[in-house]
Amino acid sequence: MKQPSARMSIPNLPPLDPLRPDTAATDEKEPSTVGLKRLPAEIRLMILEKAFLLDVPKKQATPASGRWLRGKAAWPSVCSEWRDFFERRNFASLRLTSADEIETFNKVCVQGGRMRLVRRVRLHVGLRRYFALEGSADPERADEVGWNNHVFSARFTRLMRVLSAWEPTGAGLTLEFSASSPSDEEFLPFRRLPDFPPEAPVPPFLCTPRVYDSVRLLGNLLDFRSSPPSPHYGGGPLGDGVDIELPEVRGVTRLVVDRGYYRSFSKDAVRSILKSFTRLEEVSYEPWRGREDSRDEAIDALLRELPDSVRKVALWEAARPEWPFSKPDRDWLAATAVEASRRLEFFSACFAIDARLFFRDYYRDADGAAPSPPGSWPKLASLALTSAALGRSAPGEEADRLLHAAGLAAERMPELRVLELWTGRDRGFVFRYEADGGRARLTVEATWQYALSGSVLAAWQKTAGALTGNRLEVEVNHIRDVDSGGSVSMCDRLRLGEAVRVQLPY
Repeated sequence: MKQPSARMSIPNLPPLDPLRPDTAATDEKEPSTVGLKRLPAEIRLMILEKAFLLDVPKKQATPASGRWLRGKAAWPSVCSEWRDFFERRNFASLRLTSADEIETFNKVCVQGGRMRLVRRVRLHVGLRRYFALEGSADPERADEVGWNNHVFSARFTRLMRVLSAWEPTGAGLTLEFSASSPSDEEFLPFRRLPDFPPEAPVPPFLCTPRVYDSVRLLGNLLDFRSSPPSPHYGGGPLGDGVDIELPEVRGVTRLVVDRGYYRSFSKDAVRSILKSFTRLEEVSYEPWRGREDSRDEAIDALLRELPDSVRKVALWEAARPEWPFSKPDRDWLAATAVEASRRLEFFSACFAIDARLFFRDYYRDADGAAPSPPGSWPKLASLALTSAALGRSAPGEEADRLLHAAGLAAERMPELRVLELWTGRDRGFVFRYEADGGRARLTVEATWQYALSGSVLAAWQKTAGALTGNRLEVEVNHIRDVDSGGSVSMCDRLRLGEAVRVQLPY
């Protein structure tokens, strides 16, 4: 049967009240001759879809009885069809921000048998307010750090205990985490986007921290503490140490810590969290760049402690271009990333690790001899990395050396389907290798005139022949300069763009 158009009109029908499905809203005394249940299923579905999008007050009086109903929350009680329709949508994605909401989630979803409807849970932890003078570079005080860790520990551990009681029978759950202080917005200037409503609250990810603000926002990572930092509770200035053991949680298959807020986990917290997720398959981790080693140590812990069930890891290090401190090379972090990626199907590390360090074992030595390091990537099908060597201001030979080394390494990736090396912080450049249906294609997109060297082409021709048995198709395109979005604009050009960077719901 042909599906009706979403814009089709329904002639000769009085307007229907979604709170009273069997009566017309224009006639309160007599039932409608055409009730909602008499309509074809396709039409009823269209009406429910429209009703779901309505902006309905939290409380609303029914015209006939004058009784107050709790808006959309009451609609599933109309009939079984409405219950199935609205509960599937209402419970698909939940945001928990307080201890009371976690307990309600436990009662309604876990104990109430609705976890089959839940696909995503976002836990947002509200941290303590703070006061910062204009131009101040003061980090968080010890008592502030302790209170924030205590609140984080209480919320996160309680949610883990609630989820541990759920025995999944089907698809897994995505758990998203974020944390922020109300003062993050109050003390930071922000850039309001053209389509951002003036009356809407400003999400912290739109704020533009000044250099000194980064000391407070990025100076401390959230850690587990068993008691608040107060003598009244027996804790020291930072609370008790890390002695919290999280329960096993089998239902979570994807963990997301996105760049929408500035706070992220410490290395010890990362280890504890990963140990609890025994069926984890995907990790998206997007911490903000800091001046210290603590964030890199947390990423290192994440890569080392990945459960064997994990197939996909996406790292994105967020940063502001106006911050003067740059990312130092971390050879040890790159080495950890290489080893972790050998057992994955998907790996991306954008701005967290430079591709030069990832492929360093495949660079030619001073004598020009081709390297042959041990190890391979037997499962890796998708790989995305960034590198400063691909920027316009970098020497041309740096890009050639990197692309040549990547070609040699790719020969050790028998399942490789897409490899993308790119940058967007110094103009724009994308190098893409694709293998599909026996075909192998190499595409370069750059905001300046760039030509592949003969050695790079030879290395990739050899790799394409080994992996697909066919010759390599090559295309080089000059593209217009990226707009002010920089890395965001170039990321949108990637085949793997939606996978390497979390799409924020703002």
